[in-house]
Amino acid sequence: NPAGRAMSSSAPASTVGSSSSNIVDHLQRPNTFDVKTSPSAHAELNAVANERSKVWEDFTELPSGMLSRLFDQLHRTRWVVPVLPNQELEGLMEVAIVLIKRGTDKTSKFFEGFLEKGLQVAFDKLMNDEAMKDWKIEIHRFIWLSVARFFIMFTEKMRRTLEAEDFHPAYWKILQYAMSSNSRFHMQNFGRKADFLQLEFDSNELMLYTSINTVEEVHQRVLQLWLLLLLSYFGKIGGFTLMRNFLERNVNETTKITDFIDWLRPFASCSLLLKPAVITETFGPTIQVAVARLEHIDDKELKCEIVKSDLNESPYVELAKVLQSLVLVNPEMIHLGRQMQFFSLRYILRVLQVAPFAGRIAALEELHVVLHNAASEFRQQELVISMNDLTEWLRKQHLIEILVRDNLHHPAYCERLERVFRVLLERNAITVEDMDILWNVQREKHDVIQRNVHDLIAKLVNGLNNVLQEHLFERMKESWANSSSRQRTLLLDLIRRIGVDFSSLTEKELTIRSLSLLWDLFHDERLPVEMIDAALEAHFNVLESAVPAEELRRLYIERCIDELLLDSVFVLPALKHMQRLMTLMPECDYSTGRKITRAEYIATVQQDTELCSRLSKNVALYMEKVRNAVNEKPHVYAVIENANDLVFVGRYTHSDNLRIRLSFLHFLLSDGQLWLMTPQANELWDALIVRSVFEYERTYGFQLFGTMQDQEDIDPKALDQLFTSRILKLPVEMLNEEGFSCFKTFWTAVNKKHSKLFQPTEGMSHYLMCDFDLEVSEHVI
Repeated sequence: NPAGRAMSSSAPASTVGSSSSNIVDHLQRPNTFDVKTSPSAHAELNAVANERSKVWEDFTELPSGMLSRLFDQLHRTRWVVPVLPNQELEGLMEVAIVLIKRGTDKTSKFFEGFLEKGLQVAFDKLMNDEAMKDWKIEIHRFIWLSVARFFIMFTEKMRRTLEAEDFHPAYWKILQYAMSSNSRFHMQNFGRKADFLQLEFDSNELMLYTSINTVEEVHQRVLQLWLLLLLSYFGKIGGFTLMRNFLERNVNETTKITDFIDWLRPFASCSLLLKPAVITETFGPTIQVAVARLEHIDDKELKCEIVKSDLNESPYVELAKVLQSLVLVNPEMIHLGRQMQFFSLRYILRVLQVAPFAGRIAALEELHVVLHNAASEFRQQELVISMNDLTEWLRKQHLIEILVRDNLHHPAYCERLERVFRVLLERNAITVEDMDILWNVQREKHDVIQRNVHDLIAKLVNGLNNVLQEHLFERMKESWANSSSRQRTLLLDLIRRIGVDFSSLTEKELTIRSLSLLWDLFHDERLPVEMIDAALEAHFNVLESAVPAEELRRLYIERCIDELLLDSVFVLPALKHMQRLMTLMPECDYSTGRKITRAEYIATVQQDTELCSRLSKNVALYMEKVRNAVNEKPHVYAVIENANDLVFVGRYTHSDNLRIRLSFLHFLLSDGQLWLMTPQANELWDALIVRSVFEYERTYGFQLFGTMQDQEDIDPKALDQLFTSRILKLPVEMLNEEGFSCFKTFWTAVNKKHSKLFQPTEGMSHYLMCDFDLEVSEHVI
């Protein structure tokens, strides 16, 4: 590649190669460029504007050979923009200025192609190429001079004509490239001083057109000084005055939206660097016409129905943003900025209602940007609407109803919806009424919509304030009463998720609310057993993940014991739940830090509440209810032989009532390393065996006592008394196979205790007699 050119891959060297031929025979290109410091303020710029163009005055058309070389260099894979003095770009621009001054540019057969395929492409590459950081400073300087030369070309065109149709769209596009403060060229030279341009300048002239207000500020503020100098030069050569005249001639109530954008966008892109008075004088009347035009556009003209993916592709949105950029720097025009921001929001809400799905997604994302920007201290752009005013306006436009009206079956939509809600919640912009709208939208909807709404609520719940959280839990409780089994299952999953996902110490209140609601929900006598179990399963999941959990688990164990004391219809699920909660404690302490074991925990509960005693009393109480029921309706129960078919209390069978109560008792004794004391042993023996109603209870009782004795769960001090006062006094006709097995277990235990039988090896089924005078041998014989 020739040196001395702006290239896509690397910075050019400071020499000119031989590949670029001479522009005219009598003008020889120097072998090296030698930039001299200008002795006066704008000497070199004046040379660009006046002296240098005289070399090209004899041209009546753009040189075709030079134009072909430029096109070839611009469209190579490794493109080249020849920006050095006397190279193709400078030469063609100088000839173009000559043609414009003569007014022959409109009749030139190459001029339109030069603008569209040459100059516009060249400036796009010069101002925005990624490889710019590798270019040498000399190239940056000549790019700057090329921009200044284009300003001359542009202003000369305006001096020649102010008719809008005489301006090729490329003029406005190149002007935007040149003035955009966000272009790579201006960002690359963001902090460079004017010294690098090898130019002298008058600080006072900068203050006429730019945001610099004092001479001292010029030397203190070096940020974007290169662009400030360009804007000052544009004003010095009459650019702003000509632009004002152009707009006065062409702007009216019928001006196209796209024309407003083309004419205003270049200056909006650098508005923060311009003096507010310049903006007002140059663009003020045009801005007012454009704002009025947008304000009076009806929904039909907005054509939101065809928005597909990017809202910024809409000329209405783009014009609103352009106008905002121009007015925000001027306090006198702030009210117009408010109107434009509200117009943008109106457009977003309209898209949310009528656009295809992709358009609605884009609208949600744009709405989130607007809200986030309004709520953030570090804004991406200035706002003239406070967050309070913004949310109040959105509420009057029924924002929440619009957001949740459709598309809730799409996870992508709900994901973006969450971001919008979260910003609103952060600013306390969600009311109780808004929560009602969100909650009610799932009514009688498809399962997918209900799940997505629940998922949205679960993600947002930690952002709700106390009032909203309390209201949400009230709504969930209300919904439970009138919901189907499927809906209740979904609701339980939501409550469980809230309790589990936000179970940390800092969000403990949500865990407490979830646990309390789940506890209340299962206390419904009309609920099927399966739904009660599901509610307690969710309750267990929350307690299982709670941090810290000991206090909460103990609280609900005590509530389970309360159910036992009240002998409520929820005794059985409460006992099952209590057992599961106790299993959360570790069986052994394997950690270095001392933690209470399961046995110690159960022993503590037993010591504090006398749980075993209360449980045995409850078993006896239940059996009394069974006897009373059978006595009242003997003919009904006489024909029922299977205990699984008998139901005396609530919705649990007779076998379940005994199995759950006695299994829990066995769990307490074994895992808690407790003994069944004499009063409780006697009470259970009498209730299950002596006063049994059906043979089922006796059989179950024999099996239970035999197992407890085998596992040494009965207090050794109670063994003799239980054996003599209960087992030996049981009428023999009440014994069945399990009864005899139970008798054998106790008889063996009593004789072992008195050292009359000896078991040689633990686990062997036979014993050795140590004494012929065995205890109660007459009963065995």
